[in-house]
Amino acid sequence: AGAHTTAGQAPVYRVEVAPHGCFVCGDLNDQGLHVALRVSEGRAWTELALTATHEGWSGVVHGGILAALLDEMMGWALFHQESWGVTADLAVRFRRPVLVGQRIRVEGWITDGGRRATRSAAGSGVAVEATGSYDQGDSAAYRTGRSGEKRGDPTE
Repeated sequence: AGAHTTAGQAPVYRVEVAPHGCFVCGDLNDQGLHVALRVSEGRAWTELALTATHEGWSGVVHGGILAALLDEMMGWALFHQESWGVTADLAVRFRRPVLVGQRIRVEGWITDGGRRATRSAAGSGVAVEATGSYDQGDSAAYRTGRSGEKRGDPTE
């Protein structure tokens, strides 16, 4: 299948993965987030609104859920490189609360030296930011159950 493109931009793909139990992107985890992944060269993103199930303080999304989303988008930013691994370090900065039910966009991208950066934008600006690095390790082992198939998504 083809990818959706806009003049001067890299193709955008919707990723479909084999059924697996990842908390963020897997469809076999009943408690998971089941996010719809979008990838383009060196970046990944999703848009969603979290529910009261993901609440920390009353009406506020738990920071651990946001950190997991940020980490996941950083990992999927490596998709085009077919470079799979696990997070070696993750630093998260919470700028302001994300409210339950508030639509957010979570983005991840590769920076120099293979480090990854992400942000979660809610409303008029960035709510949470993170940087991290990963351990590539044995890519074949990490890909088990996580191989993605690129499919064009004309809605992007």
